[in-house]
Amino acid sequence: MKIKICLALLVTLLMVSLPARADGKLNVVTTTEDLAAIAREVGGDHITVESLARGYQDPHFVEAKPSFILKLQKADMLILVGRDLEIGWLPPLIQQSRN
Repeated sequence: MKIKICLALLVTLLMVSLPARADGKLNVVTTTEDLAAIAREVGGDHITVESLARGYQDPHFVEAKPSFILKLQKADMLILVGRDLEIGWLPPLIQQSRN
């Protein structure tokens, strides 16, 4: 529960502290669908959210796809669970995205 509250506060603070990007929405990528839902609720119309793992997938064993690298290259923010949940597939994607 603390992680969700911290996540919501982080997204809110980032959105408030962003310089005036008139028409640009914050591009957020999440590792799981539940984090994407939280980000959508917090960000509303000011962000676009994409999730890498689908709700039916085990987040420990997501198949890393080249399309994930493209999503991460365009991301302004990455929201992940942490606690080594994505340790097997996310670090190589982040490294290859160079973002």
